[in-house]
Amino acid sequence: AVLFLSNMIMHPLNELKKSARSIVDGDLDTFVSSTGSDDIGELGSIFNQMTARLKESFSDVEEYRDYLESLVSRRTEKLEDEIKQRKQAEEELRKSSERLNNIFEQSPIGIIIFDNEFNIIEWNSSCEEIFHYARDEIIGMPAMTIVPDEEKGQVEELFASLMRSGQTIRNQNKNRTRDGREILCNWYNTPLTDSSNNAVGMLSMVEDVTEQVRVEQELLKIKKLESTGVLAGGIAHDFNNLLVGIMGN
Repeated sequence: AVLFLSNMIMHPLNELKKSARSIVDGDLDTFVSSTGSDDIGELGSIFNQMTARLKESFSDVEEYRDYLESLVSRRTEKLEDEIKQRKQAEEELRKSSERLNNIFEQSPIGIIIFDNEFNIIEWNSSCEEIFHYARDEIIGMPAMTIVPDEEKGQVEELFASLMRSGQTIRNQNKNRTRDGREILCNWYNTPLTDSSNNAVGMLSMVEDVTEQVRVEQELLKIKKLESTGVLAGGIAHDFNNLLVGIMGN
């Protein structure tokens, strides 16, 4: 009788323990077959209900996990696409910046950028050749550094007029190099504006025309001399005709 009673008690408990171990191992399909009206049977029934709820909850968790994985996957793809587009944009920007820098540095014409205070903030290599100021020593200096005293009033008025009107202005004036030599330059000036169309500075292209103007003046002198020579030749020819007539008479 003792053995029989012991078996009746231990068998359901062993099944509970076996099912509990299965749940620990991840098997939520396990169930306890020993159910009844007694306390142990009721415990088995409660255990089966608990297992069913765990399975249902785990199923919801798996569905939510799959949803999160799908969401993460879509977001990852979107981020990868955004990163790819950003890299492409950065590469295009780098190439564009490199092209602009090459144009700026390799331009045969001097390029200067001034801020609103008429200070030099950019200076290319052609400007170094024209004015003999290295970029490092001229950046931040006022524009009047390269303008002779007699030209400063005219240049200041030109800058003020350009900033007021917003129109491109072309002018010619004398400038001064680092060693104090005066040169004659052609300037092409245009205002720089921001996205709100507010003036933020001025872009100027400059060309040293000192030698060109000197050659033109020399050619003009030669043409004048040639014209004078032709005129003198004509006068001499006419005078010679008169002399021939007089001598003949």
